[in-house]
Amino acid sequence: MSPVNSLGSKLSLATGHIAGMIDQPALPVWVGTLIADYAFAPAQAGGLATLFLLGVVISSVVLSPFFHRLPGRWMPSLGFGVSALSFYAMIGCGDFASLAAGHFVAGFATGLARSFTHGTMGRTNNPHRIFAMGGAGLGIFAVYSWEERRR
Repeated sequence: MSPVNSLGSKLSLATGHIAGMIDQPALPVWVGTLIADYAFAPAQAGGLATLFLLGVVISSVVLSPFFHRLPGRWMPSLGFGVSALSFYAMIGCGDFASLAAGHFVAGFATGLARSFTHGTMGRTNNPHRIFAMGGAGLGIFAVYSWEERRR
């Protein structure tokens, strides 16, 4: 069995998919928090989330062609790590410009991680099953997180 087809690898890929896609179900809470806690106008809050998503798209377009040339095993960890550090750096920020730059950097890094995770998922012996596992996990996590937020 190829290392990418082991159970541990499949669980890691599904987890990477969830981590890379969690911005989708979290978007309403994310924008709502920027409006409620940071007192941004709805357009500004939506703009920050859009900058994150723009970073994801640009990263995917620019870096995906390098999938076979870069060390794929480390790229998701690097991307998620840079994204986490970017969000951590934004903790003390309250101005729009700093948050805008941080959201774009976090999105770009998440796009790197997402692209390499999805590229590796496509190399498994049954990529549709792995994507289904990741999608189901994302749905379960999103519903659970939403219910916890309501409490």
